[in-house]
Amino acid sequence: MNRFKNWLIKVIIYYIVFIVIGYFMSLLPQSSQPIYYNLRMFFMVLGPLYLMLIIQIIKTFRKQDEHTVEKGSHLLLTAISFLFMGRLLDFQKPYDLVEANLVNKGLRHMSHSEVRSLKIRHFLNIFMPVCFYFLILEILTLFSCIVTFAPLSDSISNGFIFAITLTLLMLIILPLILLFISKYHTDQSLHKKKLVQDKEMAIDSDYLVIESDPVCRQQFLRLPKVLFLFVCPAILLFSFIVLFLTKNHLYSGIIVVLRTIFLALALFSLLAFLPLLIYWLNCSGTSKVQRIYIHENQFIYAGYSGSMEERSEFSFILTHLDSLIIKRRALWIKGTFIKKTCDAYGTHQKKIAHKRLWIPRTFSLKQEKTLISFLKKMQDE
Repeated sequence: MNRFKNWLIKVIIYYIVFIVIGYFMSLLPQSSQPIYYNLRMFFMVLGPLYLMLIIQIIKTFRKQDEHTVEKGSHLLLTAISFLFMGRLLDFQKPYDLVEANLVNKGLRHMSHSEVRSLKIRHFLNIFMPVCFYFLILEILTLFSCIVTFAPLSDSISNGFIFAITLTLLMLIILPLILLFISKYHTDQSLHKKKLVQDKEMAIDSDYLVIESDPVCRQQFLRLPKVLFLFVCPAILLFSFIVLFLTKNHLYSGIIVVLRTIFLALALFSLLAFLPLLIYWLNCSGTSKVQRIYIHENQFIYAGYSGSMEERSEFSFILTHLDSLIIKRRALWIKGTFIKKTCDAYGTHQKKIAHKRLWIPRTFSLKQEKTLISFLKKMQDE
């Protein structure tokens, strides 16, 4: 209550000062003109609002004034919660305000609980209220200019519309992006800790844990990376150059054959773009998440796909090995597996699968020798 009284006293003082200044402005000779009269009226009515908003922006940038930052964030979240209300214009339903308050609390809880990064949280606590205050200033300025300088030129009107739209988009989209980034990094960190704990538990149970070696993984990814980033673009560019240089020689038999060949190469490089991208992503993802557990006669191939709510962990327990094929870039294990999956919601599934398992050869030399020896021994048995 005391804060409201202090705020009300400040508002009254601001308006008294601006009204007094507006009165002295009326004594000027040009004050009788309509444009100056409108400016003086807006100065007395909106001047205190401009001053309070500028003061709030300055206070928000002060790190020690945490109350102002939180107050600005709560004000912004309240405004956003009203924007999401579908029945806001129906004032006959009193529970709309209650629902808006609940939405505001939910957004506020999300902005504080999901953001674990102190840098992102501090940035949001400053950016959100400051951007909101700038949006109000832009709207007030547009309203003043429309009344005072009507009609506005197309360039000025488009400038105001662009500025307001850009500020509104930044106000909504940028915090959501930062919230997603913070949640993603937090999820990755927690899952990495879980993988370390699983590895330690497996080692304590006398399991041999085989993981991708970073150096071997980089060598393994060199081929798909070169194919996607250099081979296809180079073939496409060279084909376009040849087609461009021979565009004026369409009646020569050799040139026609040459253009047909390079046209086919250009088409092939365009069609190969997506498969090569998928191949590169598959090699990168599989080699990153794969982990093999070996214990006595037990072989478990584990990994995961996706992230956050879409993450699904899987494991293949080999029950019968049919064949082992050792290729230059991968191991092919054909046999019968017990496939276990677990999603982010704790749903477990278990089924028997007869398939050929593709394992990229991204292990260290010592671990790979141990793995191949174990599989050959299991195949002989």
